[in-house]
Amino acid sequence: MSLSTEPVLALLALRGAIDAELRRRGAVRSSRLGEWYETLVARATGGTLTPQGTPGHAVVSPEGLRYEVKAQRRRPYVDIKSFDFDVLVVVIFGEDARVQKATAVPVQAVRAGARPCKKRDARGEPMMWLPAPAVVGEDWTSRLREAEGA
Repeated sequence: MSLSTEPVLALLALRGAIDAELRRRGAVRSSRLGEWYETLVARATGGTLTPQGTPGHAVVSPEGLRYEVKAQRRRPYVDIKSFDFDVLVVVIFGEDARVQKATAVPVQAVRAGARPCKKRDARGEPMMWLPAPAVVGEDWTSRLREAEGA
């Protein structure tokens, strides 16, 4: 089987199916598809991806706006480690890895809606969570779907 000629979305759909089966079997706990959605935000903004592991944000636009990207299938909340960003882009994706909904939320609105939680990040720092009803902002669904096809 050669994957070299398959489109990116077809590969992501295959990866999603494999990840789902591995989770069902208890072989893995999660998958890291988030990098794909960070790439879509970079494409949509004309921005650049920050080096892996940069705390607080994943993309910087040509105007200097810092974007944090949180992608998930259907969780009722978003984990937040810090507020070191200007805009939070929340992406909901389907089993085929395609963008179903994307919302850009200014950091001020995230701060207003975020709540403390018991989780801690890798450094042991307390985290916050943003309930899904608080994810109110600009609809970016069409922008990211357009970037998927680029």
